[in-house]
Order: sequence, then C-alpha cells, then structure tokens
Amino acid sequence: MQVDSIGSSHETVLKTRIEGGSPPDMAALAQPTGVLAYAKEGKVIDVATFMDKAKLNAEFPTTVGLTTDGDHIWSIPTKADVKSMIWYPVKAFATKGYTVPKTWDELVTLADKIVADGSHPFCVSAGGPGTATGWELTDWVEEVLIKTTEPQVTADWISHKITFEDPKIKAAFDKVGSLLFKRGYVDGGGSQIVNNDLKTVMDPMFDGDTATPGCWMQKIPVWYGPDFFPDRRVNGGDSKYKIGDDGDIGIFPFP
Repeated sequence: MQVDSIGSSHETVLKTRIEGGSPPDMAALAQPTGVLAYAKEGKVIDVATFMDKAKLNAEFPTTVGLTTDGDHIWSIPTKADVKSMIWYPVKAFATKGYTVPKTWDELVTLADKIVADGSHPFCVSAGGPGTATGWELTDWVEEVLIKTTEPQVTADWISHKITFEDPKIKAAFDKVGSLLFKRGYVDGGGSQIVNNDLKTVMDPMFDGDTATPGCWMQKIPVWYGPDFFPDRRVNGGDSKYKIGDDGDIGIFPFP
C-alpha cells in the first residue's frame, strides 16, 4: 500500500478538494465536529461498512462515540485530549502562598491577589499556530458555557439551533470578558490578546525562574503546553522544566 501524506489545513485545502470532487482517501481532522459536518454532507464513508462495529466499540470505547451518529461510525478517533486545564508555576505558587482555585469565585479571588501583588494572573493569546487563530478564546467561552448551562445548550449551539444572540451564549461571552478584559488580569492587557502569539505567550511564566512570573496561569490543552516551554521551543529536545505538583509547572482543572 502506498501512502502519500500531505500536511495541510483541513479548513482550506481539504475543503477545497472535497468541494472540487477530488477528496483524499483518508484525512485526519482535529475536531470531531468537522468529521460530523462532512458526514452530514454525504462526504464521509461509514467506517462500519468495512470494519467490525463491535470490535471498534471494544477497541476504542471512549473515543469512537465522538464521531458516531446513530448507527453510523464516521471515523476512528485515535485519541482525545483534555482541554479543561490551566498551567501554572508550582514553585512560584508555593513561594507566594497561592493555592489552586477549585471554583470560579476562587479563581477570581486569586487573580485579584496576583494583581494586588503587582503581577498579571493570565497569559492569553488568540494567535496561531499558523492560520488557526482564535481557538484559545473559544475554548474559554465553551468551557464557561458548559459549566454554567445544561448540556443541551451547548449541543444546540453546535447544531446552530441557537445563535450567538442567544442570552445564554451572550452570558458566557460576558463572563469570560469580565475576567480577561479586567484591568491588569492579562499580561499585556486584554487588547493585546489578539496580537499575542501562542508559541511565546507562556514565556513570562518562566521569567528568570523567579517567584514573580510575568503571568501565572494559562488555559491551554494538556498536549500543547510542553511544546512551548521556552527551552524546548528554542533548542528542541526535552525541557528542563518538570511537570507535576512537585515539579516546576503544574496543571489544575479549570474551575
């Protein structure tokens, strides 16, 4: 079997090829919703037509459902990443006496404390990598929406049954805005978010390895953070920074 791998943006190249009638035999997409959207247009083959459905469900019990619609299995998700996490400098937290927040109110209280101590609570960007801009902010909104409304609201938003004008959607945006656009909350200011590069926005968290980082928390998927630790990004290879509650950089669930 010959495999010709083409790395490209599915939002542009893949869409163009599908619409032009020359789709690839296989494609890898980052979002299950993208697969389901193409399936709805009749552009995807049901995997269960050439693979055993029972075996698929047995081998991938936690992921196959992500792109299952009724009796149809539209893809085989090889992994699912956790996005509901916040990265933070463990040792600096301990030095300052900060504790990991477990609720939204505790997160706001901690942010206020960090500002009062002369620093910025959050590192936030809306840029990159490449043309994939804005998703870090949409993650914030989606997170708040999921935590403040019933699951059906999110499902209806995804399926376009409700729009951005819906009061519950607006409320989620407003709640995120109340945090990220509050004076002093974001390194560089809220207006700078659109210009911040995802690759470097975390750098101030490592400022001089001191107890006073330039920013203290970044909401970013588990798989993304280590790739952009400053030393690894610049030099490649393994980072000197250790991850974990007893390491240099830790992760806690978005409260």
